[in-house]
Amino acid sequence: MMSFLFHPPLSCNSDTPQLLTVKEYYNEFYHYLQKDLDKPNPRHLRVHEGLKPWLQPGMSVLDLGCGLGITTHFIHQAGCRALGVDLADRLVGEARRRFGGDFLCADLCRLYLKTRFDLVTLVDCLEHLPPARRPLAWKVISDHLKPDGILYLNFPAPAFQEWSLRHRPQARQLVDEVVPLDEVVAALTAHRFTLLTLNTYGIDVPEQYVEVVARYDFSPQLQHRLWVKLEPAGEEKKEGGARCSPAAFSRCSSDRSRRVGFFAGDAGNFHFAQDLAAGLRARGFEVQFFPEADQNPEKLVDALKWCQIAWFEWANGPVVAATQLPKTCRLICRLHRYEAYSDSPRHIDWDKVDDLIFVSSGVLAAFKQRLEPEIEARTKVHVIPNLVDPRRFPFLGQRPKGFDLAWIGRLHSDKNPALVLQIMATLVRADRRYRCFMVGREQDPVLALYLKSMIKELNLEDHLVFQGFIKDVGPWLRNKHYLLNTSLVEGHPVAVMEAMLLGLKPIIHNFCGGAKELFPPELIFNTVEEAIRLILEENYNPLAYRQFIENRYPFQELLEKCITLITGDNSPGLVPRIQGHATRRQEQVWTDNGLPGGQDPGATPPVLISVIIPTFNRAEFLPEAVESALTQGVDRLEVLVVDDGSTDGTAEVVSRIADPRLRYIRKPKSNAPDTRNRGIAHARGEWILWLDSDDSLMPGWLARLQDLLGGEQVADVYYGNLVVVDSRGNPWQILRYEDFAGRPDLLLARLLRANPLPLPGSLVRRALLQKVGGFDVTFPRAHDYELWTQLASVARFRHLNFLAAKWRWHDSNMSSGSVPRDLSYDAEIVRRLLTRHPLKTFFPDLDWTDWRTAQALAVREIAAIFRRYGDEEAAQAWLADEAALMPKKTVNPYG
Repeated sequence: MMSFLFHPPLSCNSDTPQLLTVKEYYNEFYHYLQKDLDKPNPRHLRVHEGLKPWLQPGMSVLDLGCGLGITTHFIHQAGCRALGVDLADRLVGEARRRFGGDFLCADLCRLYLKTRFDLVTLVDCLEHLPPARRPLAWKVISDHLKPDGILYLNFPAPAFQEWSLRHRPQARQLVDEVVPLDEVVAALTAHRFTLLTLNTYGIDVPEQYVEVVARYDFSPQLQHRLWVKLEPAGEEKKEGGARCSPAAFSRCSSDRSRRVGFFAGDAGNFHFAQDLAAGLRARGFEVQFFPEADQNPEKLVDALKWCQIAWFEWANGPVVAATQLPKTCRLICRLHRYEAYSDSPRHIDWDKVDDLIFVSSGVLAAFKQRLEPEIEARTKVHVIPNLVDPRRFPFLGQRPKGFDLAWIGRLHSDKNPALVLQIMATLVRADRRYRCFMVGREQDPVLALYLKSMIKELNLEDHLVFQGFIKDVGPWLRNKHYLLNTSLVEGHPVAVMEAMLLGLKPIIHNFCGGAKELFPPELIFNTVEEAIRLILEENYNPLAYRQFIENRYPFQELLEKCITLITGDNSPGLVPRIQGHATRRQEQVWTDNGLPGGQDPGATPPVLISVIIPTFNRAEFLPEAVESALTQGVDRLEVLVVDDGSTDGTAEVVSRIADPRLRYIRKPKSNAPDTRNRGIAHARGEWILWLDSDDSLMPGWLARLQDLLGGEQVADVYYGNLVVVDSRGNPWQILRYEDFAGRPDLLLARLLRANPLPLPGSLVRRALLQKVGGFDVTFPRAHDYELWTQLASVARFRHLNFLAAKWRWHDSNMSSGSVPRDLSYDAEIVRRLLTRHPLKTFFPDLDWTDWRTAQALAVREIAAIFRRYGDEEAAQAWLADEAALMPKKTVNPYG
């Protein structure tokens, strides 16, 4: 029996009518669920199959919404220590009686255990939580997972749930809601999860359920990272299908200049483009997939008109059709392997293709030999290997060698599966413990028939198992030890890379296309005997296999190459959280003499402070802002004006200011946080000072800061007081700010209630801005407030009691109050803060020895904050918690 220590949780026997009703409903529902006790139903079996690869003996697992404990018992049988939690005491009692083990009656949205778990499961539960309570569930999940812990989710696919609610109302439970994928992805982002897999599957019909596996990235600096498996855009609202909307990541501009469309032949195979698409979307681009556009000329024309950049996976049907049409956007084609040995590239008008990417030099050589010897004269040619994000394939550890082999590929002669028969027949004679599991589509029925016949002839039925097509090989590979590749010819095989990242030993046939150039020569075989020797030898080093892929094919570096090819952007290294980039030929970088550059780092000492002035149509006020920075009387200074597509003559205004320290950067219109991020990317200073184009610095502010920076660094962020002025510059009032030096908890408490820090005149260490990923471009307003909440946990703040800047309030800016403010951004910031930190952090003045009263008072104030920001739904959810915390009579939390 497992013992869990916990603080007194909120009672599942709460007096709130909603919870009592739900609890009573599921206690009555027990009669319907009893039939599940005899044996697991097909849905249980599929969930257990998906969960099994993530279970390891000795793990601690929290099964939320466990019901009758079927899955909890399965986890326990896998050698794990499992705790099942459910609201309905009758279900929990039956689970204890039937299975023994650890079960707890509690409301999962108010659970607070005094331990963290290796894995948390939530199966068929999200859809039965009211939307207003789901944020509480996400917080409970993140509060109970260890760093790098795994979350396993299962819930009905949105389209199937909508269909079911319409057509099977008799099956509807008391609370039965659609769970949008956008909401799940946004919640994972907010709670610092990295998405590992997102699949749909069916039991009775295709695409009924969604299966999500995510890793909890506890470190704050990793919070911005989420690499998502995107679903084809063309299947939105299709019954049985599910799509992850771009709105989950950013409020993308409708401007065509930020649109990238992906097209694919080969039956709409976008597999190799997923990580690239996620990277583009993380940069603020709008991404769409067009899986069948080439089959309908009108759809293809409309799709290409939508794009600024059209990316074609495979040199076949879609790009053939696109090059026969009038050109409306940039065309990029990536050629993998088989196209170089087919005739489809002969039908492509390569003069209309802007860039052609080969995944290996071997494929390029074959293409030139067979098809187009002078291809470089017709289009730009690049060799960029395939991308595989290592985070999607977590290392399995330094395991001992085992006996299970994996083979992945289409049943086609190119993949040479007949060689597997010869290898396994010889290997089994040496040791009958070896087995090979094969997955892939049966593309050649004759070859499939031959394999089945020979498996029987060679008595390999127990040693060679064909398991058909699977959508996600990651979990499937976790209990394998070798990856066998028998191909005759390859481009840059992704399956080998994925297996090596997990730690499997690759056994690779010396395929045409440069096997020894792509992979370690010592892992390549020519004969069956050499393959057998590689499998049987004692040399087995999982870490070395992973490190080879990470070092030879660095994901971030290759991703940047592809994104740079798309955007033409070579700006230096801001690690993006959600950051937009423009095409380089649309961006101008000028010095005072109007020439491209400002890039002579050897001519002067390194820049200490970069003053960044973002602007949009502020030509009237901009000269005053620039002059106030340039006349500060300090050295080692640069001033960057970053123009967000102004149309009021801003460029001409800047060109009249002759100073070598001034640089002008023009970009297409996006939004304010994206413009600030562009300034960070171009800045050369160790420190960045923010100044809006309608504000100005007070004399001597930079000199005072420079004197501080010359000594011992006691802070990462410095800020002063502000003078509020009207449109003519007349002083109106002085805003004095609080000092949070050495008081990070106080800063967090203030941030919950409002933004207590100024942005104009503030000085921030550039490395720290890069660490947190800069400004979040999904916050067109309040992005400074959101940034301070990110920095509050990792930076040291210091207030200087001097006037730093003039903050201009006028009719066309938000500060004056004349422009309506969308307070939903403030509410979202508060929501994110509450998911990152314990509640008591924000309320240090409450007496937490009486935790129930303190928590009730805290949630009451939180509800008032949400109400102030116009989020009545969130306010009511928190008020419901207050009612649960302060019941009319005391109840026993454990029944």
